[in-house]
Amino acid sequence: MRKKWLFTAVMIAIAAIAVSSAVWSYKGINEKMNLENERQNTMSLAEVDQEGDTSEEKPIENVQNDKSSGEEEQDQGEQEVGAEESNPELPVLKLKSERVEIKIGDSFDQLSQVETITDNKDTQEMLYRTIWIHGIYDIYVPGEYPIQYVVTDSDGNQSLPQILTLVVKE
Repeated sequence: MRKKWLFTAVMIAIAAIAVSSAVWSYKGINEKMNLENERQNTMSLAEVDQEGDTSEEKPIENVQNDKSSGEEEQDQGEQEVGAEESNPELPVLKLKSERVEIKIGDSFDQLSQVETITDNKDTQEMLYRTIWIHGIYDIYVPGEYPIQYVVTDSDGNQSLPQILTLVVKE
């Protein structure tokens, strides 16, 4: 009889540990979904190991990053602003900067590069869940990597693409 009580006590302790672990994990998920959290971490688009092999690659779509002069870049920026103003139903995605530099092997959080996202109908939290990030980069290989950001609202409207250039330096 004593063995049954001991076994039951051990099983209750294991169940309590499992439940507390699940609750702790759930709190962590809620913290990550809080858009005002500065410590928010996300998964990388392409996980890369030390040898440089990618476990997942996604193509870059509709990247228009080849500008021959600064004048063309300014004209493109003016057109994008004009398009957003002429169609207020489009969501607007704004990056913190157009260029980010990191050293080889440093971590890079793609979603932390988004400064603001707004829409005439949807909340920021909802929009944050629908950000599409397209681009391949390797934090262990020096170079410049274009990464495209687009957000889609609940009506299917897409923001104008925003390009971030990730520079990996030695």
